[in-house]
Amino acid sequence: MNPIEHESNIDSIEESMIYVLVFSENYASSTWCLDELTKILDCKKRYGRVVIPVFYKVDPSIVRNQRETYAEVFVKHEHRFEDKIDKVHAWKAAQTKACVSNSIKFIFVCVETFMCSFCVVLASHLKN
Repeated sequence: MNPIEHESNIDSIEESMIYVLVFSENYASSTWCLDELTKILDCKKRYGRVVIPVFYKVDPSIVRNQRETYAEVFVKHEHRFEDKIDKVHAWKAAQTKACVSNSIKFIFVCVETFMCSFCVVLASHLKN
């Protein structure tokens, strides 16, 4: 992905209502993914958007606590971005926050919406 496409992705994040984050073993290696994650969590905080984390072949506690491969990657990021250490700290904080999301609230809203629709359909069938 070139820098223009990356910037376009960052802009598109503002327009989204629901974010599905797929964390994998190498997710933290991508600074672009980490930039997008930071933007997503900013939108969650400012607009109340829904974040649903998915953990693909990685334990959520490894992501949340930056252990094992995640710890190794962040040590490299800290060396690489010594002059932007606040950015690295923001990435780490974003990962931790993303692992404690409001996805349960989203599921309840989906169930509630389904039940309301179901009741309307059931009531119309009972009238006939």
